[in-house]
Amino acid sequence: MKALLAASTALALLAAGPALANQSGAPATSASATGASATAASATGANAAMNQQNATAAGFVQKAGVSNLFEIESSQVALDKAQSQQVRDFAQQMIQDHQQAGQTLKSTLADAQLQVMPPQQLDQEHANKVDELQSLQDSAFDRTYEQMQTQAHEKAIALFGFYAKNGDNADLRQFAGNLLPTLQQHYEMIRSIGQ
Repeated sequence: MKALLAASTALALLAAGPALANQSGAPATSASATGASATAASATGANAAMNQQNATAAGFVQKAGVSNLFEIESSQVALDKAQSQQVRDFAQQMIQDHQQAGQTLKSTLADAQLQVMPPQQLDQEHANKVDELQSLQDSAFDRTYEQMQTQAHEKAIALFGFYAKNGDNADLRQFAGNLLPTLQQHYEMIRSIGQ
């Protein structure tokens, strides 16, 4: 629960970026406040750099593509291993919706005449997560899959929301904005399964 809260907080900070940096404008007066300000400034700088990458078509397509592949591949594993029918039904919905999203992304890129292609394979981080899922059985699988899907959708919502507002390509901004409600629905679905 603490990890989920920390991840949610980090995602909120990532999405908000520099807008949250020292809103009050009041100077820090204690050593601990100064240290906290320095840490926040460092995190804000890192967030700004990450947000700048996420605002480019290439950065967005890379991250959205890996996210999409992860949803499909992890859900294919869930179709075989999940104990709960609810989890299997969710996994089937993820495969269907994310295959469609992948096709829509490709057609959006073609229509916009962007020379960017989504990745064809997972990055190491997400491949390791799929491997972890493949090694699990029974309720441990269901629980871990639910946690991974919750975290993946939190990150996807932050990514797509940020790009829809700040992205450098109008066609991709529209794609991100159009897909955002589906991602939010997926997030609510997986949260309701985990309760």
